[in-house]
Amino acid sequence: MSIQKLFSSNQNNTISSNYVGERGRLWYDPVTNNIYVSDGVTPGGHPIAIGNPFNQTLNTYDSPTFANLTVTGTLFANTAGGTVDLGNLYITDETIYGRNSGEDITITPAGSANVRISGNLVPNNDYSLGTIDNPWNNAYFSSHSITVLPDIGLTNIVLENLDGVLTLVSGGLAVNDLTQGFETFQVDTGGFTTIRSVNSTSKPPLNIYGYATTTPISPPDTGTLIYGVGQDGNPAQILVDTFNNNPVSPGSAINFQGRASRGTHASPIAIQAGDNLAAISARGYNGANYGVASSLQFIAVENFSQTAQGTALSVNLTPPGTASPARTLQFNYNGVTIYPVAPETLGANLELVANILTISSAGLSVNDPTNTYELFIVDAGIGQTTVRSKGGASTTSVLNVSNNPSQTIVPPGGSTSATLHLTGPAIGPNSFDMDAFDPTTANNGNRITFRRTRGNIDVPLSIQANDVMGQIASVGYTGSAYSSPSARIQFTATDNFTANTTGSKLSIGLTPPGTTSIQNLLDLNYDGLTVYPFDGQSNTTIKLTNINDLLQVSSGGFAVYDPTGTYYSFQIEADGHGIHRWINIQQGHAVLRVTANPSANVYPLASTSYGGLIHGTGPTAGAANFTIDSFDNSNPSQLGSAVSLRRFRGTVDSPTAIQSGDLIGSVEGYGFDGNSINVYSASGMGIRATQTHTTTAHGAQIEFGAVPNNTIYPVLVATITPSGSQPGLVLNQTGSGITFTDGSFQTTAFNSSTGVTSISLGSGMVNPGTYTGAVSVQTNDVQTVATANPTTLSITDAGSKNLTLHLAQELAPNSSPVFANLTVSNLTVNGTFTTAINNSINGKILYLANNSTSSSQIDGGGIILGNVQQSYYKSILYSLANNWWDTDGAGLNTQVLNALNTNITGSANISQSLNVGTAYSGIDYNNAGIQNTYNVNSYSQILNQNLSPGTAASTDFVATADNGDDSDYYIDLGINSSGYNGFDPNNAVGTSSLGNDGYLYVQGNSTVPTAAGGNLTIATTTPNRTINFAVTSTGNTVATTVGTVRTTGWTLSNIGTGSIYTNGYFYANGVSIFAGLNSSVATVQTNLNNYESWANANIGGLYNSIIGANTTIQNLSANIGSYYTWANANVSGLYNSIQTLSANVGAYENFANIWLSNLQANVGSINANIGSYYTYANATYSTQANAGGLYNSIQTLSANVGAYEIWANANIGGLQNQITGANVAWQANAASQQTQINSLLANVNSYYATTLVSTSSYTASAADYYIGVNYAGPVTITLPTPAAGNMKVIKDESGQAAANPITIVGTIDNQTNATIALNNGSVTLIYRSGWRII
Repeated sequence: MSIQKLFSSNQNNTISSNYVGERGRLWYDPVTNNIYVSDGVTPGGHPIAIGNPFNQTLNTYDSPTFANLTVTGTLFANTAGGTVDLGNLYITDETIYGRNSGEDITITPAGSANVRISGNLVPNNDYSLGTIDNPWNNAYFSSHSITVLPDIGLTNIVLENLDGVLTLVSGGLAVNDLTQGFETFQVDTGGFTTIRSVNSTSKPPLNIYGYATTTPISPPDTGTLIYGVGQDGNPAQILVDTFNNNPVSPGSAINFQGRASRGTHASPIAIQAGDNLAAISARGYNGANYGVASSLQFIAVENFSQTAQGTALSVNLTPPGTASPARTLQFNYNGVTIYPVAPETLGANLELVANILTISSAGLSVNDPTNTYELFIVDAGIGQTTVRSKGGASTTSVLNVSNNPSQTIVPPGGSTSATLHLTGPAIGPNSFDMDAFDPTTANNGNRITFRRTRGNIDVPLSIQANDVMGQIASVGYTGSAYSSPSARIQFTATDNFTANTTGSKLSIGLTPPGTTSIQNLLDLNYDGLTVYPFDGQSNTTIKLTNINDLLQVSSGGFAVYDPTGTYYSFQIEADGHGIHRWINIQQGHAVLRVTANPSANVYPLASTSYGGLIHGTGPTAGAANFTIDSFDNSNPSQLGSAVSLRRFRGTVDSPTAIQSGDLIGSVEGYGFDGNSINVYSASGMGIRATQTHTTTAHGAQIEFGAVPNNTIYPVLVATITPSGSQPGLVLNQTGSGITFTDGSFQTTAFNSSTGVTSISLGSGMVNPGTYTGAVSVQTNDVQTVATANPTTLSITDAGSKNLTLHLAQELAPNSSPVFANLTVSNLTVNGTFTTAINNSINGKILYLANNSTSSSQIDGGGIILGNVQQSYYKSILYSLANNWWDTDGAGLNTQVLNALNTNITGSANISQSLNVGTAYSGIDYNNAGIQNTYNVNSYSQILNQNLSPGTAASTDFVATADNGDDSDYYIDLGINSSGYNGFDPNNAVGTSSLGNDGYLYVQGNSTVPTAAGGNLTIATTTPNRTINFAVTSTGNTVATTVGTVRTTGWTLSNIGTGSIYTNGYFYANGVSIFAGLNSSVATVQTNLNNYESWANANIGGLYNSIIGANTTIQNLSANIGSYYTWANANVSGLYNSIQTLSANVGAYENFANIWLSNLQANVGSINANIGSYYTYANATYSTQANAGGLYNSIQTLSANVGAYEIWANANIGGLQNQITGANVAWQANAASQQTQINSLLANVNSYYATTLVSTSSYTASAADYYIGVNYAGPVTITLPTPAAGNMKVIKDESGQAAANPITIVGTIDNQTNATIALNNGSVTLIYRSGWRII
């Protein structure tokens, strides 16, 4: 036995819980106030409980015995050194540890006793209950559950015995495939069960057996996922129940689906035409195995896409006597296809065409029950349908066609069966319709053919005269049965039929009322129509024959009955007499209509007209004449053509005499007013009785009436009468008269008893002697001239008999009459008009208020036209307060208006042109509405100023297209107000300009952005001229040209601080990087044109020739149009700062297109997009906070650049010689260099690729430059991660971004996403370590 000596020392910086020490070493921990012993392994050692007194030794090698041992710390039992025999062991909130590492702690009860635990058995950490080598034999649990805590997540797994069923009350169940690393079986808490296997090609993942044996008769097919075997003697079935209140909607009832795709589960590929989507198949056991399958197969009929997914359902069956299934039936979206079975080769298609089930590509037949012949055949080859019967009783028909919902078919009558029996609808006619189509042969119409032969179908014989060949008969129901035919159309042979004689006739037979025997009514023969008597009152047969193109009636007359059958409406008797009558003549109709017009229309008589006998309609062009010819030699002076108008009172059966005043007849004329014929607007001549007519008195007069202008009713104009005290012509209207051929009009004739027969010349009245009967009133002796109208004295000039009136004072050219008041309709003054009051006419001038003494006396003066008292007048009056003329609202129409100052408060409408200015030369320019002409040594302007400082205010000059308006198709030149806000949605130019900024823009179609129009052209049409751009720099008052557009391209000049390239210099915040390059540019400029052509063709070889010029040049990025691009592109240090060179072939200005990705960030925006230079500037000039840093970083290049510039300037001539000498070598590389150039051009062209987005989302590519969005809804644009310098312009083309915002997804200005929510808004971005908004 050994002892352990103790010694003590202090060990600093040691943590007791981590200290191991030597085996058996003791140490004291002042933190826990405990002494610990080391076993040489355990960190922190084992604490030692110290107590007194000791009745027995306590060490690791003894076997002490305790009645009760309370250990408040840790109790170690080392079985290798002895045993600890404990009566009762109490452990208070501590742990039983094993003494030695790797040794088990064994609790072994004596005999068959149990280890009982009164409490929860809780592991101290993640330990197992049993091990693989020492498992528990049986585990018994009470009715409570087993709970398994999760390693991931928050859900516990709870396992219970519920009613004898092992149940997972919480959590799911999974079986892992340790070799594959996934769950082969899984049931989750949502009730979802997943079975997964990668070996389903050889064994089904799920097997369901209804019997004890698990070995299948025949192995399942490869790829079987579920395999089931039913119980012997019972069906094997799958039963699915569903409960749904809407089971008729698609997918809401029980649904078995099969989904198929090409490719793999990870990368599916669209289905192609002919692919099998799913199948339901059935196979039977053949004694050795399960044979071939009969199936329902779902097939794709087209290549699948999101908009095309056509399918068909195929039925595949195995014909008897074979073991090869064949496609028997296929259901297509538009019908059903039946495939032929050998030896047949032609299948059939059943389609629903226009709601009709259609069979195509094959015929149809129905066999009799004995299958000896076909009862119904449709031959698709020739389109023939045959219905056949063996022949039945008289009550049957071979073919019954019914349009009646009733199931009853009334049997046909007769002694034989009917071939065709048609049953009509319950209500309505039963019709048999036929259509015929033949565009070439006129006689090929619809045809019903009756064929008759004597003999039988096998031995036919010719028919004989009077044989009936066919009948169309009608039979009516008598209430108890169908009668014998009561009407018929019968076809009868009139010859014994041979190959050359086939005469026939058509007969119509009818049954007279009150009888049941049919009688022959008429025969239609080849030479006419024979009508037989039927009324029992005549025995004459009438024949209608076409003789000389006229319908001839033989052996009788011709008549038309009225609708009631009580009289003849039209009758021609055999002796030639004719009657045409109509008892109840309807208003607007005539008994006889005669028309010479090709139109089928007849304009009706007036609706109020009665007694229309004859109504004639004339031709389309020409007069409608009614001509009567007469021929008489016996009394030609008396007998001629006549129109007789006869009038009676009473009736035609009992006429009475007409009375005085009765209108005997009239000839009237009416005119169509565009709407109707007004029967009350007749003009014409009438004959009226002037006495009651007797056998000795027939007095009458002729009256003439007409409708005056602007009225619709006639008046009686004149009457001619032979009776009365004054027979003759009577003018019936007041003021009516006669106009003579000389134009004179006279209302009365000379009357010797009342007329003036002479004038006695008295005082003041003389006969001038010039004309007979002329009288002159010459002196003042005549004081009064009296007339019938006291206010009017009329003198009529009667041609050669002029009348001259001299009043009390002379009215002669040289006389000066005086009037108190004078009213003149038209007054012509050849001299001066003078007024004695305050008006005068002097020469050409009309003076008003010419004797006024102050300005107030002319205020309100002027001219008044019209009657002021009647409130209808117009005036021109002077306003002293306004110093202008008031026209009382009336306008002024003049060809020339000159005014020193003009104020227009309303609208000025100028139909031609307005000339403004002091230098108008009389030249009117074409179509110039406003012409402004001045001659000043300064600016001449047309001023338009809007005084509003509002956020949307501006002053504009607008030109609008012919189809433009306030919204579309105009060009606008304007300037913003001082308070203009570019974010106002009403501002068309948006944030592109600020307050007091000017602008020019074109508006196209605002609602249809893709419509033509909206482009802006800035041009000069004079050859070889330029377009200049100028700006004014700080401190200057005069603008300086900064850009010029020539036919050769763009030239940029005089651009100050912050520009990229100008005048041969690079600038970064005003610091010239390549100042010396300008002298080289000037030197080479004269040779530029020839040099550019040479450089374009030989750029590849040039690179090889200048290797020695600068060893630091590593790459030549060709800007083919310019020497400057070549000179600069070979500086290797600068090339490292250049991320993209976008060459714009053929232009010197494109030198500025070099991509300097880190040059300057202070340039917020370069608005002018001048060629690809501005595109480059916008794309790359955004990252350097201070170009000075770049300037310092390229100091190492300065020496090379300076030396290179000196070399270039001094050796251009020599270099040219070297280039010329190397030209032969360069030619060999021209083809490959051209390929590089073409590729570069393709990159340049694709740089501006445009894309239209018309869907709700779009993922942009690096090739996209402009993305226009035109979609009626929110849109998401996802940005790519391209190379630095890539640009994107995204624009709202729909004009609806406020309602349907555009979300741009990506890292933009160090933020996530951006949004366009302004109508027609846009955003321009460039990529450099994320997207940046320009």
